Amino acid sequence: MVNVSTAHTAHLEPSVRTAARGLLDEVFAGELTDADWEHALGGIHALAWDSDVLVGHASVIQRRLWLGGPTPDDDGGIHVLPVTLELDLTSEITAEWRDSDVW
Repeated sequence: MVNVSTAHTAHLEPSVRTAARGLLDEVFAGELTDADWEHALGGIHALAWDSDVLVGHASVIQRRLWLGGPTPDDDGGIHVLPVTLELDLTSEITAEWRDSDVW
């Protein structure tokens, strides 16, 4: 049976942070950088456990907004959840500036 728990980064035991980083390293086949990992810290983590093995991780991090938008290479790279409100998908997007990759 899988159990899901949530916790802020500040409340994660070091062993849990290590397990989450290890899981992401495995899932992203070694392409997860230290900067990518840093972007996953500082908010709320959802952790899925199968017994004592971490099998899923997600985090939600509050960010400041940055007006700029993705580069042309990133066109189509943003998933927009279908909602009842009609959105203009051709308008500019606002996102937080972050170190590492531009987008």
